[in-house]
Amino acid sequence: MTLEPSERKSLERLRRQIRREHDAGVARGASAPTADGGSPTVVVGGRPARGLARRVLSVAGVVVLAIVAPSFVLIRTTTFLYLHVDTGTWGSLALAAAATFLLLAGYAAVANRRLRGRFHVSRFLLRGLALLVGVYCLYGLLYLSGTHAKDDAVRAEYRSLHPHLRLALGTLVLLDGDLLVTDAARRVDDYAAMGLPANERSLHLRQVDGYVHAADLRTNGRSWLRNTATVVYFRTLGFRTLRHVGTADHLHVSYPVESGTGAK
Repeated sequence: MTLEPSERKSLERLRRQIRREHDAGVARGASAPTADGGSPTVVVGGRPARGLARRVLSVAGVVVLAIVAPSFVLIRTTTFLYLHVDTGTWGSLALAAAATFLLLAGYAAVANRRLRGRFHVSRFLLRGLALLVGVYCLYGLLYLSGTHAKDDAVRAEYRSLHPHLRLALGTLVLLDGDLLVTDAARRVDDYAAMGLPANERSLHLRQVDGYVHAADLRTNGRSWLRNTATVVYFRTLGFRTLRHVGTADHLHVSYPVESGTGAK
C-alpha cells in the first residue's frame, strides 16, 4: 500500500513521539548523576531513593508516636490530676481514661479523613475503643506475671500498690521484658528482719488511703542505658525515683508525696 506524502509525515511524527516517550521512561528508572560528577543517586519512580528512605522513616516515627501517645496520655494525665487537682485516685484515672478515649477517637476521625471516608466512625467503633481503654486499665491494675516479680510474695503484694503506680508498671512491662519488681509492701518489723533501722515514714508502708506508694526495681544485671531509660520513664510520668542501696542496689520508685498524705 502506497502512502501519501502527508500520511508518511504523520506516521514519522508518531514514531518520533513514541521514541521520545520510551527514552523518557528509561531515564526515570536510570541513575541520575550528581552535579559535581560524583557517584550517581539512584532514582526510583522519579524520586531519589534517599528521599524515599526519609519518608519511610518519617511514617515509621509517626506510627510509633501514635502507639505510644495513648499510654502516655493515660498515665501522665492520671498522675497530674492526682497531684495537682482534687480528683482523687479513681476520679483521676476515670478522667484520664476519658481523655485517652477521645485521643483514640481523634485518630479514627483523622484516618477516616485521610482515607476519604472509606470507613465510617460508627458507634460500634467508638464502643470498641472505649472497651480497649478499659481492658488496658484493668490489665495494668490487676496483673503482674511471675517473670516480673522477684518472688510469689512480691507478686501477691502487687495489688497493694497505688493503682496509678500499678498502671505505670504494667505499661513498662510491655516495653521492657526484663523488668523485675523486687519489693513493694512492707511492715515496720520487716526492717529489723532486713537488718535496717525501722522507718515509720517509708512509702513502702500502707498509707492512709490504704495503698503502698512505692516499689523497688532491680538494677543489677541491667545496662546503664536500661536503668537510665527506666528513670526517665517514671520521672516523665510524674513519679519520683531514687537509686540507692538498702539491702541491695535498686531503683526506688514512688509518688512524690510525703508519708501519711495522699488520702484521696
